[in-house]
Amino acid sequence: EKMSVEALRSLLVGPVGSAVEVRVRRTLPQDTPSSSGATSRDVMVRTTRRLGSGEALTPPAPQRQDAGVGLTLRRDEGGGGFRVRRVQIEGPAWRSGAVKVGDSILQVQT
Repeated sequence: EKMSVEALRSLLVGPVGSAVEVRVRRTLPQDTPSSSGATSRDVMVRTTRRLGSGEALTPPAPQRQDAGVGLTLRRDEGGGGFRVRRVQIEGPAWRSGAVKVGDSILQVQT
């Protein structure tokens, strides 16, 4: 089932200081040796929302102070999912070092 932009944003953006986990799938370069023959790798990122890291999907609700994990996303063509388009420098996802441009969003847990 396709997730709406609003549903994804409600999971990524939340109260300042609250925890969020994002699981992404990274496609491995074709020249990367893999003993298992895998073409992708799943990565779990655990981070804390910070001010100035709001996701570029929709503006935050004005009545509460929201924060994000510092990702700009785009919808996958034909797949209905989302891919990382940009990782905000100094944002929580950038600091983790685990999320890269092009990763597919698999799951978000709060």
